[in-house]
Amino acid sequence: MYGRFIQQCRTSRGITQVELARTVGTSQANISAFEHGRRIPTADTLNKIVVACGLVLVAEGPDSRVVCGLPRAGWFDDDDLPENDELSDLIAEQSHRETAEAGRAFLALPPSRQSAYLDDLNSLGDEAIRSGRVVSS
Repeated sequence: MYGRFIQQCRTSRGITQVELARTVGTSQANISAFEHGRRIPTADTLNKIVVACGLVLVAEGPDSRVVCGLPRAGWFDDDDLPENDELSDLIAEQSHRETAEAGRAFLALPPSRQSAYLDDLNSLGDEAIRSGRVVSS
């Protein structure tokens, strides 16, 4: 289930398993194991993989839909930035606020508009993954 999704996310961006593993902070063997269904990523790891591919992870419950927050700054190795870089922290905080705001805006829509939005999003299917489109216009 996760394997095909992870592989489509990765290949849609032209990223190798090695590049994805480096960005996520894991090994190429782990990425391969995820893609071939030999291992199941944690929710945190899946979110990092999706974000590393330039997409956004969305969780859907019976009565709600949540846009998962971006991983905190510093979740990947970056030799060019100090560990406690103040600018990175500010950027991460802004990203978290924007993601939360988008989620609240969705939840504030009337149920019929939410349903229409979800139908549009679901209709994008594999094309959305290949093109990187995560919302309909």
